[in-house]
Amino acid sequence: MSEEISADDLPTTKDKAEEKLPELTVKNCPNCDEVLTGQFCLTCGQKDFNMLRPFWTLLEDTLGDLFSFDSRFFGTIIPLFLRPGYITREFNRGRRVKFVPPFRQYLVISIIFFLLLVSFDIQLFETEDIVIDDGSQTTDAGIIAPGGERTVDEILDEVNNEIAKANKGLEKNNVDDEKQFNINPVDIIDGLKKVWADPKLLNVVLADWIPKLMFLMLPLFALFLKLVYIRRKKYYIEHLVFSMHYHAFVFLLLTFILLLYQFMPISHAYLPYLLWYVPLYLFLAMWKVYGQGPIKTFFKGIFLSFTYFIFMIVGLTFALGYGFSQV
Repeated sequence: MSEEISADDLPTTKDKAEEKLPELTVKNCPNCDEVLTGQFCLTCGQKDFNMLRPFWTLLEDTLGDLFSFDSRFFGTIIPLFLRPGYITREFNRGRRVKFVPPFRQYLVISIIFFLLLVSFDIQLFETEDIVIDDGSQTTDAGIIAPGGERTVDEILDEVNNEIAKANKGLEKNNVDDEKQFNINPVDIIDGLKKVWADPKLLNVVLADWIPKLMFLMLPLFALFLKLVYIRRKKYYIEHLVFSMHYHAFVFLLLTFILLLYQFMPISHAYLPYLLWYVPLYLFLAMWKVYGQGPIKTFFKGIFLSFTYFIFMIVGLTFALGYGFSQV
């Protein structure tokens, strides 16, 4: 005989709903005690991150934040290389979450390039036809050029004289300054000879001084953009973002060239042609970001490139001169 079931024993719709709904817990921000509705507090901005947990899990998360390349990085590289100006325009429109921030983007790519530059077996210039007289320690006959032309030492002596004149001018203007910046011409000559004897040392000098120079050239390039587009009423930070994206692309292209040179010897003859992508990229990026006609953009790009090239050569001369003196 089966037991009778009353209507009160049957589960109601309300009971079923309560069984399906989990218990909601309200978390408060430890800093300002406001209710948390996400990963960050909407009032004070503090992240909901629990430090009170096993040390190894905390260390794992910390190292993961420092060294991991998330999907944003790889989602940034392709449009940065193939779509000139696209990331800059999206960034200025406020669509920033899906891309790596501009400065971090530039920093990571440039670090990778310089690490590869000093790691790979690459000489930036060849000295196979140059004969070095190891028995001579003076600056009169150290390096001899073939064919009876001017020796390298003769050229270096001219550089030595010019630097000596410049140093004399500095000494006259700074007689009482004991800590004045002074480059010893002899050290520069010795450094040049060492680099000529071992061209790979030039990679080390470039990796040491070019990053320092670029931290000056990045804002300077943005200033040139501000002057060129002074009627566009854009903030300086918008030009600075363009500058960081553009220089990140340049280092990305150079990294790509280094990889091809190292692992694809058959491509050596064609690698210089890839450098023509740099002015083309600048023109397309300026056209897309600033929205002017192609003719105006073309002439502004020429003026910008020429001005920037002059300042780069001057800065590079001083940086390498000091770098050679430290070799």
